[in-house]
Amino acid sequence: ALQEKDELMRQVSAMAHIGGWGYDVLTGQVSSTEEVARIHEVDADAMRSPANILHWFQGESRERARRAWRAAIADAKPYDLELETLTPQGHRKWVRSRCLPVVQGGRVVRLNGFTQDITDQRLMREELSGYRLHLEALVAERTAELAEARGRAEAANRAKSTFLANLTHEIRTPLHALMGLARLMRDA
Repeated sequence: ALQEKDELMRQVSAMAHIGGWGYDVLTGQVSSTEEVARIHEVDADAMRSPANILHWFQGESRERARRAWRAAIADAKPYDLELETLTPQGHRKWVRSRCLPVVQGGRVVRLNGFTQDITDQRLMREELSGYRLHLEALVAERTAELAEARGRAEAANRAKSTFLANLTHEIRTPLHALMGLARLMRDA
């Protein structure tokens, strides 16, 4: 039954691209599941040292991971980070790394956490962001076109009103003359 549960956990871990890890603060030893090694594309031995693990993170991600790791040990501060990694094979990936410190006797003795490959989600988020920016640009363009069309319609309405006012003024004098003539003919 234990082997079946172990196998089920391995399968679920692989499907979810999530692996667990632990760090013994007293011995400096790191332990991890096979999925963590698969995510980082390394063998299990490369997972034994925190220095090796930090080396995989890139740029700002490395410093964020280092600060979070130190704060977890020194202040029992948990963390939940999205970090960029570079595998030894040169593949760029994004991982979610979450850590919960274990405190005994008032000090942190262990860090437990998980690492999840979120590269696909990150790429989809970036793609959606690109679509959102494109749609915002289209909306802005259409709004400008509508404002321009409204401006042209308002100008046409003003021109029509001016034309009608002028026409009314121009027709009024001859119309009064005709009405006067009609009155004279009626009275005669």
